[in-house]
Amino acid sequence: MNLIIIYLLYVFVISECQICEHMTYHEHSQTCIVLVQHLAKHAEAEGYCRDLFYGGHLVHILDENTDTFIRGFLNSTTDKALIGLQDSKKNGHYTWGDTIKATSYFGWAFRPHIPSPSYSTAVATKHGWMEFGNSPANFLCQTQPLISKPVLKCPLLKEGETNASLVCEAWSNAKSTIVSAKMYGATGQWANCTQDNCESELGLQSSLVVTPGKVSLNTKIDVVRRSDAGHVTCTFHSRNDLTSSASCDLNVYAVPQGPSCEHSFNETHITVRCTDSNVHPKVGCTWTHFIHQMSSRAGNVSSSEGTEVNEQSVSQASTLSQRSCEYSVLVSSHGFYTFTVSMYPVIDDLDLKNESVTTTVDILIEPPVEEPKFYVTNGVSHDGALYAMENTTSVISCSVHGGTPLVQDTRIQCDKEIKDISTQCSTSESRGHIASMRISIGRQTDNRSCVCSARHISQKYNLSKTITLFLTSKGEEFSEMLIVQLISGACFTIVALGVLLAVATIRSHIQARRKDLNVKNEEERPRNEYVGLWKLNSITVPEIIIEEVANVENSVYHTIPESLSSKPPRQDQYIEFVPESLSSKPPRQDQYIEFVPQTLVTPSGDCMDTLSVPGTSEEPEILKADYLNWQPPNLCVTETPENDGKEDVNKDGYVIVRVLRRAKENIRRSLMYQNVRLKRSSKCQVIVDAK
Repeated sequence: MNLIIIYLLYVFVISECQICEHMTYHEHSQTCIVLVQHLAKHAEAEGYCRDLFYGGHLVHILDENTDTFIRGFLNSTTDKALIGLQDSKKNGHYTWGDTIKATSYFGWAFRPHIPSPSYSTAVATKHGWMEFGNSPANFLCQTQPLISKPVLKCPLLKEGETNASLVCEAWSNAKSTIVSAKMYGATGQWANCTQDNCESELGLQSSLVVTPGKVSLNTKIDVVRRSDAGHVTCTFHSRNDLTSSASCDLNVYAVPQGPSCEHSFNETHITVRCTDSNVHPKVGCTWTHFIHQMSSRAGNVSSSEGTEVNEQSVSQASTLSQRSCEYSVLVSSHGFYTFTVSMYPVIDDLDLKNESVTTTVDILIEPPVEEPKFYVTNGVSHDGALYAMENTTSVISCSVHGGTPLVQDTRIQCDKEIKDISTQCSTSESRGHIASMRISIGRQTDNRSCVCSARHISQKYNLSKTITLFLTSKGEEFSEMLIVQLISGACFTIVALGVLLAVATIRSHIQARRKDLNVKNEEERPRNEYVGLWKLNSITVPEIIIEEVANVENSVYHTIPESLSSKPPRQDQYIEFVPESLSSKPPRQDQYIEFVPQTLVTPSGDCMDTLSVPGTSEEPEILKADYLNWQPPNLCVTETPENDGKEDVNKDGYVIVRVLRRAKENIRRSLMYQNVRLKRSSKCQVIVDAK
């Protein structure tokens, strides 16, 4: 028999041709199909397909995809070919072959189709199917491939999942026997199997199961890791050197474990940024914010004037080092801003919100409650007035403290006769909570005023402070000026005298104390001394030593200038002094003062149980310091270094102070107390009640 095989008009890869000897592989049905150009009747053609193509039959067209595929074999000269459809047993009851009932798809050329009792077979044409009699015609054969194209589906896996399976399956003709199979993943060779044994470079468990007409390769990943994600390929090999492969992309995701959030402010918005280091491969976020607008500015929410709710979903790509989402809200009022973020993994366009982790961030936005404060140099300020000598230079500074966050801009607006020396402007505006002006004192500034104001992000800070400049004659002493101003009212005379007497007494006492300490032999001093670092709000001294902390943890100090110049210290500098004299010139808020208390009294109340003296305990002391008359005017202990890691003032009113150890060679004097010396402590903290 002379058979002419016509191949598809499409181009196929070699492996697909190999698995269908002299036939064309149809991927959708995973079968081999060929047009046989030999005239034969229906029953005869069925036998040819069975004998020539092992296990073959006339083609079964079960869907439109296969129907379109077989029409590619037909042209104008070969306009029809027998297919496996017939209704020989009962007119209109069509079957594929003898047993498979045809119900789901029909490709008749003319519709509606009316079954003819004269015809029991069918042919395919370029335009559709037609009923056909028992006449010879060309025919289309179909059979299973020697090895079908495998089916490999990659499941979505979660990091940490155990015993995750990947299954690769293929169908084989009885003429072909599968002898081996391999699977490769992103991390290397996952499986190398024969029918008797399986091996893996990564120690994975695999199995190869071969049954008549079907072969299956099963590989298990013991613990899923994100590094397993990537391209996966499986390949089957038969005894007659045929191969067939399939591949897919394996995706692995990891859920958030514990997002950490931080916030920042600009001029109008608050931005919250949340980061989770575990989420993979991308992070998606759903944000909700809720605003409690407070009717009280005292701190706690007494009532809610209004609320606002907003929800927004944000999906952002992540990197190996950081996986973050951020969300910004316009600040419309003061109050508590509650942000809720749900973070979840995202893979391509698939979000896994069911794997989300939710975190809530509460942020208080509250303006300061105190009015601005003025500070001056080369002058005396009292009760909203600045007294300065003619033909001198003075620095007017204004600061606004408190509020959450701090005020954004501070502004000094003066009368036009008062001008900044450097800018020649009557206005000074600075980012932050402090502004200053350097001015020349002259007759034109006499009885002129400056107003300090500030802007808070809540737009609810409306307080201001005014200071008026008064000119004094050249050569007048500021102490005398202050007394003159005070005695202008009879009720202030005693106060002024008391202040001068207290200052003189303190100065005499401290000078005597320093003299006694300086005569001590340096070698007799203890190796470690402890002092307190205090931050003062309204005091400065002429004679100070600036010291910079190089390593706070190990308390290493480096001495810089012996005296303080007009240039203020940086924020990381501390000021050490023994007060010999006191002036009205205040330090900046970021300066810290070190001093020796004059008297220590016996603790009482809650502090009694935790008091320790040298040699009795390794815990830090809790002491109450009573400075009695040592306190200068307006002395105010406000804050401690931020790196203490504690609140500035606890609920009982105690100020937390860091106790620092100083090396022997840096000790300038022995800091002996009258009755108790601060004991060495590894924790380096004491709590002192500052009255």
